[in-house]
Amino acid sequence: MPIREPARRCWACPRGRRATGTSTLSFWYQPHTADDTCNTTTCQYDWMEAQVRTTSGTTLASLFKLCNNNGTWTQLTADLSAYKGQTVTLWFNVHLDGSTPADDTWMYLDDVTLTQSTKKNVLSSI
Repeated sequence: MPIREPARRCWACPRGRRATGTSTLSFWYQPHTADDTCNTTTCQYDWMEAQVRTTSGTTLASLFKLCNNNGTWTQLTADLSAYKGQTVTLWFNVHLDGSTPADDTWMYLDDVTLTQSTKKNVLSSI
């Protein structure tokens, strides 16, 4: 199912002895749009983005912000070790400017995982 509005998932990053390694987030996304393409700060109308946030909504890190129509599955990995011992929200969003006629923008997500390098086990996935 395509993402057309914010999707969130909270994760508790490991702490204590289990937090000695690296916590790595990994996911695949596939972008689609009928709007103008952009990257990061050049995005004005429609865009897709992923962020790491506090549970109250403060942005801790921007993982990507773009708008393109390549339709290619792209893997993104990010080191979340800086947030060990915290509960963070992974926030995926598609922003639409509401133009008429519609110039739809959407993305697909797959295989969202958070792994701990010392144990190589999946802590959680959606």
